[in-house]
Amino acid sequence: MYFGITVKALLSYCVAILSIALAPLAVADITSEADAINIAGKQRMYTQRMLKDYVLIGLNVRKRKAQDELDDAISNFEGNLSQLEAYVQKSNAQLDLSGVQQLWQNLKPVYLKAPDKKAVETLRKDTEQLLKASHEAVLSLQAHSKSAPGRLVNLSGRQRMLSQRIAALYGLGIWLNSDQYVSLYEQASTEIDTSLNQLSSEKTNTSEINSKLKKARRQYKRLITSAGADKDATALVARSAEKMFERMNEITSLYATQASQ
Repeated sequence: MYFGITVKALLSYCVAILSIALAPLAVADITSEADAINIAGKQRMYTQRMLKDYVLIGLNVRKRKAQDELDDAISNFEGNLSQLEAYVQKSNAQLDLSGVQQLWQNLKPVYLKAPDKKAVETLRKDTEQLLKASHEAVLSLQAHSKSAPGRLVNLSGRQRMLSQRIAALYGLGIWLNSDQYVSLYEQASTEIDTSLNQLSSEKTNTSEINSKLKKARRQYKRLITSAGADKDATALVARSAEKMFERMNEITSLYATQASQ
């Protein structure tokens, strides 16, 4: 007995709680084309977040947080994929997700293993293919929507991915002690800068969107400043990238809501 509870009863209770915790989460329905573009856009971001977290774990930088974030990214990527597949089945969207599925099935086992410095460049290249396939899915959904708001959801949502991409590339350079990722890093940085200018010039922006874009611009400058430090600033870059993601995720949600009205 333990405080009036038998060991058998206590074990049964623990098993029940564990079963609930491990049960798959219910998949919510995608309610609009803008929502579908937003969800598909998050898939791009998750490819880079998984790579970033894999690298952070390998570097032993914010390791516990990175592991939790990686686990969530894996779960969310699969959940979003299920949502998109259900959406395709019930709508007229011409979207083939088989390529994404195949690439993901090959990559998932690698992300579930402990980080391997010798294998990380191969992982990066394979993840790049998953990113491209996920981006094509977004473009297909945007083409199907044929709306200007859908374009803004895509453009804004892509900045979420780029924030994670910058942090991943920075960490890779530190882990492998290599400058081979500089050009990719600079390309991502330039794209964020250009896209923020484009979004800020949109005449359909609400005052709330414009205000948040100004904050995103300031956060982008902090991210670039952190990455430009002379010493290893991996932890600082990761934190700045996450704040940049949060800003752009809020803005993308606002564009998605605006597009659905």
